This record gives sequence, C-alpha cells and structure tokens, in this order.
Amino acid sequence: MSSIEGLQKAIQAARAGRKVEARDLLIQIVEINPQNEMAWVWLTGLVDSLEDRIIACENVLTINPANQKVRVFLEELQSQQQSLLEDKNREDAITLFNQEDYAGLAAAEARSGKALQLAGYAAALRESIGAPLPPSEQARVNRMIAPAREALLESIVNAEWETGRSLELDQAIELALSTE
Repeated sequence: MSSIEGLQKAIQAARAGRKVEARDLLIQIVEINPQNEMAWVWLTGLVDSLEDRIIACENVLTINPANQKVRVFLEELQSQQQSLLEDKNREDAITLFNQEDYAGLAAAEARSGKALQLAGYAAALRESIGAPLPPSEQARVNRMIAPAREALLESIVNAEWETGRSLELDQAIELALSTE
C-alpha cells in the first residue's frame, strides 16, 4: 500500500469513527515518512494524551511552519497543559502543607514513626516538584517534628523518614488520617 493509499484509508477510518485503526495507520505512515505533514495533522486529533497532541502539532510545524491552524491549536493545547500543571502544583502545595501539619500533630501526640513518615513524604514531594520550603517554614516544620526525632534512635528516625519518602499519595493520606 502506498503512503497516499494508507493516508486515505486512515482518514476514512477516522471519519467512520474507528479512531484506533486510524491512529495506528497514521503512526505507521509517519514512521515510514516522518515528513508527512497530513498524517501528523490527522494525528493531532487522534492521539490520546495532551502531550502526544502537542508533539504531533510540533512535528507539523517543523515540517510546515506556516500552518497557522495547527499553530493556533498548539497554543490552545499548551494553554491547557499550563493550566493542568498549575492545578497540579496547587493540589501538591495543599497536600504538602496538610502532610507537614499532620506530621506536626502526630509528633505532638507522641506518634513519632507516623510523624517522621509524613514529614519524609512531604520532603520527597517537595523535591519532586521543585518546591523547597522557605527557611522560616522549614524551621517551623523542624520544630514541629523535633519531639519525634528526639524520641527515637537515629537509625529508626532515618528508617521512618525513608519509609515516608517512598509512600504514594494515597498511602500518605491514609497514614495522615489514621488514628493509630
């Protein structure tokens, strides 16, 4: 099958609602001919993730920088991506403050292991999103969890901290809300 026949078959599949078939055909086409602008244009609407749509648009614009429709679509996609990132960062920040405060509460209640795990989780999340605590806030967190650090041997403190660093979000929330 020629590239033109493959493209026609993919477009027919897309128009008939057979998205997966169309996408698979188009991917085969761009693997053989990465400069096929029309295949990339169709892929912008058929790939599943926002990131893949952005990549498809960028490929179209690499081939044809004058494609204004795709340029406008790319700007819309990048705006969506930025909004999602801002929402996620906001959610992460709320999670962080909650986890740090729950760590302080656990330390005050003499639940040292729980306090250190929650503080370790928050520290790991801060590192992963590039949001270090300002020095005054770090001092506050350190003061809150100091009783937990002082109540345990250093090796246990380190083990609890590392356990917290390896928690997933749902595990950290479950730990924070647990009464044990």
